[in-house]
Amino acid sequence: MSLPRDSGVTKTWPSSLWAEAREPDTFGHVPLGPRPDVLVVGAGYTGLWSAIHLKEMRPDIDVLIVDVIGPGFGASGRNGGWCSGLFPVELDSLEKLHGRGAAVTMLRAAMAAVDDVGSFVVRNSIDCDWSKSGTLTVGTNNVQC
Repeated sequence: MSLPRDSGVTKTWPSSLWAEAREPDTFGHVPLGPRPDVLVVGAGYTGLWSAIHLKEMRPDIDVLIVDVIGPGFGASGRNGGWCSGLFPVELDSLEKLHGRGAAVTMLRAAMAAVDDVGSFVVRNSIDCDWSKSGTLTVGTNNVQC
């Protein structure tokens, strides 16, 4: 898949199974009307998830999502299909930066996000083979053990 000529980016990205299997995009330039209450930049997982939650919390607000290519084009479209509550920073590092309570809260929120995704899938009858399993962390050398 190549980026559009006018995107300013010349890199050619590898395709993904999702991109190959989906219906062709019907997205195009949309004339902007009145100013939205919230503008979400990026139609990947984070942007779409944020927009959905905003609309669920406040159905009365106008949310506009913009993306340079289209929904799920970037890393979201190349995801291996996993959803993880693992936080990419060690508890000790978070604790030094934010304190013990905030660090634990962040880690618990990351783990709870997995349940949020599962609930969303069930509530919206999304056919995506959702399965909540677990995580196995192993040590492979003396330092890790």
